[in-house]
Amino acid sequence: MSVSVIIFDCDGVMFDSRQANVNFYNHILFHFDLPPLTDKDIEFVHMHTVVESLNHIFRGSPYVAKAQEYRLKLDYIPFIKGMVMEPGLKEVLDVLKPDYGLAVATNRSNTIGKVLELNGLSHYFDIVVSSLDVENPKPHPEPVFKILNF
Repeated sequence: MSVSVIIFDCDGVMFDSRQANVNFYNHILFHFDLPPLTDKDIEFVHMHTVVESLNHIFRGSPYVAKAQEYRLKLDYIPFIKGMVMEPGLKEVLDVLKPDYGLAVATNRSNTIGKVLELNGLSHYFDIVVSSLDVENPKPHPEPVFKILNF
C-alpha cells in the first residue's frame, strides 16, 4: 500500500491558534458581559467545533442561541492575524505537493477558507473538509473518509 494523500489539521498542526481562539471566544463572552475563558474552557474550545465550544462556554446562560448568531456576524479576519503559522510549513508543502494529494481535515467551520487564503496556502490543498462538510466532525473518522473518497 502506498501513500497517495497527506492530511493536515489546521489548529495545532499548521498553525498555533491557541491565542487567536482565546481572543475570539473572549470577544464573544465580553459582548455578553460575561467573564473570560477559564483554563479548562481554553482546553475545551481548542479541541472542539465552534458550535460545541459556544454551547460549552455559554452553558447555563440565557445567551447560547444569541452567541451562536453573533459569531456568524463577526468578521474573523482580525482573529486570523493572531494565528501563527508553524515554521517550515510552506517548505514542507512545497516538497510534498508534486508527489502527493494534500488535504485539510479541521473542526474549523466557515473560517478555514479565509485562514488558508490569507496565509497563501489555498493552492496547496486538493480538498479541505471543515466541520460544516460532515455530520460527524473530528475525532470521528468521517472527515478522513470524505477525503479518501475524493
